[in-house]
Parts: sequence; structure tokens; C-alpha cells
Amino acid sequence: MISPAVMSLIILLLCIILFVTEAFSMATTAVLGCVLMVLFKVSDFNTVFGTFSSSTIVLLVSIMIIGQTMFNNGVTQYIGQKLFRLSRGNERRLLFLSTIFASFISAFMSNVATVTLFMGLFSSFAKDNKKINVRNLMLPIGMASVVGGVNTLIGSAPQLTAQNYLICSNLQGFKFFDFSYVGIFLIILLVIYVTFIGYPIGIKVWGDLPENDEKDEAITHINYDKKRMIASVFIFTATIILLFWEPIPMAVIAASGALLTIMTNLITPKDAVQSIKWSSVLKVAGSLGILQAVNASGGNKLIGQFFLNLIGKNISPYLLLLLIIIITQFLSEFMADSPTILIVLPVTVSICMEYGFSVHAFAMAIILSSATACCSPLSNTPLMLVSTYGYRFSDFIKYNILWDILSALLIFLLIPVFFPLV
Repeated sequence: MISPAVMSLIILLLCIILFVTEAFSMATTAVLGCVLMVLFKVSDFNTVFGTFSSSTIVLLVSIMIIGQTMFNNGVTQYIGQKLFRLSRGNERRLLFLSTIFASFISAFMSNVATVTLFMGLFSSFAKDNKKINVRNLMLPIGMASVVGGVNTLIGSAPQLTAQNYLICSNLQGFKFFDFSYVGIFLIILLVIYVTFIGYPIGIKVWGDLPENDEKDEAITHINYDKKRMIASVFIFTATIILLFWEPIPMAVIAASGALLTIMTNLITPKDAVQSIKWSSVLKVAGSLGILQAVNASGGNKLIGQFFLNLIGKNISPYLLLLLIIIITQFLSEFMADSPTILIVLPVTVSICMEYGFSVHAFAMAIILSSATACCSPLSNTPLMLVSTYGYRFSDFIKYNILWDILSALLIFLLIPVFFPLV
């Protein structure tokens, strides 16, 4: 008879295969994995599906609503228009300013929403200024949305997945801005890279490609009422300050902010519900449920022991950190965040527990490394979206190979500075 631990790994492997092959949507695969864990008695229903009502999911949904409120009331679009005016039609200057702005808003909004916003903004800019080539702008924005999104706990799905896994494993979780200690330096590196290194590479690589085939994403539901804009910014800012201070649980703070936007009619209940990216919610909750089942059944210990036998007993924490960064970044080039977390995080936690290394530091390295993998449009949804602008697969490699190396080196150098490995 197959033990629950072994069965959990069989189901985990099946889910990873389905994630990579995209036989079903990621959300469908994640929920399917949870169902199989219960059907094959790997773990009980409450353990597996309890993640669907966790504080992590409440936090995620609430931030989606607050972000949509900012969008519906024209705050983000207004700032985007100001950026174009500040650039005075200069493409490189527009790239510089837009990368900074995209990195910032992606820390508090969906990465996909950030990219979609700039699709519309850049399409309109290009129509008004024939000197603007959207292809020189969209790939950097895709990168900025991912790198910026890793700067807060709610910026993207991997942080939330890792957070809930650590908490449910009775380990220390992350604070709201923990990722920013290293993430802000990654943003600075990205801005410098796309402005001074990536920009000339891009012109050289795709200068001879046919005309852009970007979709004209219309910017709709904009209300430039100043009072509503100010009120939206106030609620957003207050929520972020309280999340940083954390006088009460983060889920309660975020839910209060979302509720306040509805009560003040800054967003209608219908728009609030429609703002929730249910596929993202199901993907995060389902992935958490799978990890919970693997953890509860002892499957993570089997994986950890296997890799412990491979690496030996005297590995340096710095060597392990380097290996984790390289492996995570490599895997992330070919699979999205969920399968990468499913593979790397349980293994890393087991190794850290065995050697007495800091789980917090190494989990941080996994999240950051996953976000900086940009040599393939398969690595994340934002890059997949911008790939519709006529980029070839090889363009991503030529543009980003140096970025991947530099960002991996930066993570390796800074993680021990802010988060001791032992």
C-alpha cells in the first residue's frame, strides 16, 4: 500500500506536469490537486481546502478591490499621462519614468493589471507621437511589473504562497515590506539596466521587425472627479501605512480598506466583485492546499532527505544560497510561479531545518530569484502578455540574459546583508 507521503509526491508531480504542459489552466490544475489529495486520503478536507478561506486569500482579494478603485477613478491613468508630458516625447526618458512608475504600482496592484494599463497608455501615446515605438517600451514594463510586484507581500502570488506555507508549517512568515530590503535595489538595477543597457540592445535586436501588432487596449471607466481621486488615494495610502505598521492583522487592515471603498461609493459592489481575479485566487489557494497536504503527510521530509543525501553534510550556507538562486531562476524560465514554488520551497525548508539555516532568508531568495527570471515569455503572465507585441523568443534571451546574471548576483550579495543565513 502506498503511504500518504509517497502519494502526496505522486499527486504533486502530476500537478507540476499539468502546470508545465498547460493541459488545463493553472487554477484548474491547482484545485484538481487539492481534490486528489482528499480523494486519495493524503490529508483531510479541512487541512487542504482551509487555505481557500485563509487570511492570505482575504488579503489578496482586498488589495485587488483597492487597486481597482484607483484604476476606476482614473488615478493611475492620470499619473501615466503626466509621465508622458514629463518625458516631452523622448522615448528613452519615457522608458525611464514608466519603469519606475510601473515598478511602484505593481507592488500594490496585480502584475497583469499593471501591464494592461501600460498597453493602453503606450498605444495612445504612439498614436499621438510617431517617434514612440511601443516595442522599445513594453518588454521593460513587463519586467518592471514582475520585479516591482515582488517588493511587497501582496505584490504577486509567489509571496503569498510562500507566506502561507511558512505560517502553516509553524515557521516565521514575512512582514509586509520585508521583500523591499532587497527588492528596492533590484528596481534600481532594473531602471538602470533597461535605460542604458536594454534600450540600445532592443533597438539593435528588433529594429528590423515588422510593424507592431499590439492590441489597442482602451482605457475605460475613467472618472477624473478630483474628490473621488483624492479619496481613492487617501484610502490606498492609509491602507499601505497600516500594513507597514501592522497594529492589527494585515488581512483585517486590507479588508477594512476594501470595505471602505465600497461604503463610500468609490467603487460599486458589482465592480468590486468583477475586480477579483478569481483565477489568481484559485491558483494561490489551490497551490497552498497542495503544499499543505504534502507538508501534513510528510512528503516534504522525503524530498528534503533525498536532496540532503545528494548535497552531503558539510555544505556552506553561501553555496546553498547560490545553488538555490540558480536553480530557482532556471526553473522559473520555463514554468510559472506556482510550479516553481511547489518544487523548490518544500525542499529548501527541509534542508534549512536540517542544517539550522534561516528558512526566512532562503525563502526570500526563492521568491526574488523567481521574479528576476526574464529570459523567456513562459516565465510569467506579464511577459507572456507583452510577447504579443512581435517579440521573438530569442529576443527575450538577447535582451535579458545579462539582466538575469546581474540580478542573481545582486540577490546573492544582498540577502546575507539584510537576512543572516544562519
